[in-house]
Amino acid sequence: MKNKIKNLKQRIKDNYQELYDEYSDNCKLIKPTLEMIDLLLSVNASDEIIKEYLDKVSNAIKIVEEKLERVEKKKKHH
Repeated sequence: MKNKIKNLKQRIKDNYQELYDEYSDNCKLIKPTLEMIDLLLSVNASDEIIKEYLDKVSNAIKIVEEKLERVEKKKKHH
């Protein structure tokens, strides 16, 4: 579970500027998502707690991941 959220965090960081350029104000979910990932990692949250958090915010995570995929796809084509 920690690897999953670390991977998501890295993808967001790698594509942050593109996400902002593409979606600007519609990226409001990204900053709180990063902050929560940092918090979960800083307290060394158990996989159970991480899973519970991800389940509660699954819709927000899906939106962030969809936007990430679009941005990553555009980057590959350039």
